[in-house]
Amino acid sequence: MDYVLLVHGPSSAGDEVPAWAAAFLRICLRSGIPVSGQLLAADCIATSLLYSNGRTDIVDGPIEQTSRQLGACFTVECPHLDAVLELLRDAPILEQGSVEIRPVDPVSQQMWLAG
Repeated sequence: MDYVLLVHGPSSAGDEVPAWAAAFLRICLRSGIPVSGQLLAADCIATSLLYSNGRTDIVDGPIEQTSRQLGACFTVECPHLDAVLELLRDAPILEQGSVEIRPVDPVSQQMWLAG
C-alpha cells in the first residue's frame, strides 16, 4: 500500500537538498522501500485558489498562515502503517516538526493507473 508523508516544519527551501531529506531517502533505499517525493518552495511564494458562493478568488500566499508550513511530501510503498512508523521512528525527517501519514485511497490509485 502507498502512504503519503506530509512533512510540516520550518521552510527548507534553498539551493541544496536538506540533510534530513537526503538521510530519509538513504534510509528508504537501504530498507528497499520504494519512495518518491518533492521538497516544496517556501509558502510565501504560494498562490491559492479560494472558492466560495460561486466565486473563485486568487490569493498570493498560503491558504492559512501558520508557524509551520508544508515543506515536503513523500510517497512510500509499505505493506502496512506499522512499517511506515518503523521507517520513521529514528529518521531525521521528524526533526522538521511533524509528519502526517495518510494512506493513498485505493480507488483513486486504480483510477490513475488506468489512465
